[in-house]
Amino acid sequence: MTDQKRGSFQDYFLSQLRVKKNKVEIHCTNGAVFEGEIEWFDNFTIILKYQGHQMMLYKHSIVAINPRENKGEIIKNQNTNKKKDYEPGNSYYGD
Repeated sequence: MTDQKRGSFQDYFLSQLRVKKNKVEIHCTNGAVFEGEIEWFDNFTIILKYQGHQMMLYKHSIVAINPRENKGEIIKNQNTNKKKDYEPGNSYYGD
């Protein structure tokens, strides 16, 4: 499968959080922390349901996204034949 068909790891991670309606904690570069559900995202922004309202966050201002609920594994190793441990030079997809 090509990278274009597979999509990015970031898109997969955000999509799983959105579909499973996981509550997330988003940490921004200015120190602000927002907790809510990811409703939508694209290459540059994330729409977060925060305190009953929609908030648009620019991805370049985000430092970390932490799932706050355990609704099953978000990330599963898709390549069972590949090494699961990180080694320099190996990407998540085993390139």
